[in-house]
Amino acid sequence: MILMYVTISLIIIALAFILIGITKKNKIFKNMGIAIFTTIIVFWIGFTSWSLYKNDNEYKSKIGQENLNKNITNIDEKLAIEHYTKKLENIPRELTVEEAVKTNYFVYDAVKDKFYNEDLLEKFVKNTEMQADNRISDEIIIVIYNINGDPSIYNLGYGFVENMGYILAKDSTRIDIGKTELPTNDPNYKLPDEFSKIVVDTNFPKEHYSITITDTGFDSNAICLKSYSENYEDVEIARYMMNNN
Repeated sequence: MILMYVTISLIIIALAFILIGITKKNKIFKNMGIAIFTTIIVFWIGFTSWSLYKNDNEYKSKIGQENLNKNITNIDEKLAIEHYTKKLENIPRELTVEEAVKTNYFVYDAVKDKFYNEDLLEKFVKNTEMQADNRISDEIIIVIYNINGDPSIYNLGYGFVENMGYILAKDSTRIDIGKTELPTNDPNYKLPDEFSKIVVDTNFPKEHYSITITDTGFDSNAICLKSYSENYEDVEIARYMMNNN
């Protein structure tokens, strides 16, 4: 703004010199006015070119940084998916309840109607809850055996890298579909991918999600990813019966 005022003042002075030089036929005033006016024009051409160059470089730098951040985020997400998938793949296909309990997994056995290692689940919730004074990264394996003794295995983690929220990997490939009632009799029904491969979801931002253990009102608890934003939905991970040990 000050530069603009100075420029206007110099233009007025230059025009005044030129006018005086013409009316008084004084070449000195006329040439001084022309020199000032020319200097102003050259200055503004240079200043405008420099501003455009600077803004262009700043824009390119900003876009470059955004692309870099995006690439870093994509790399982190890829590594997270690989980590959580591999961890489930490394679990033995034939996993007994006893083995799962000894391996320090949170386990619910619907056959015996019992859960095990609830302290591990409580610790995970406490470590990662949104209101925690020292919210820290943590990871837990949850194994839910259905009434047929088939396990669904969940690898649930928080803070794989600094800016990443919750990650949920689900392995339902161990369920015998032939013994499980399908949700429809439609012959064209296609089973969800989760029954043929491990599915990993990373869309649980730490700013909007927390883990909760909810009483469903049917003598069972639900492990949920609770959303605190209208842009995200709650996700129920698994259920297990209460007070049955």
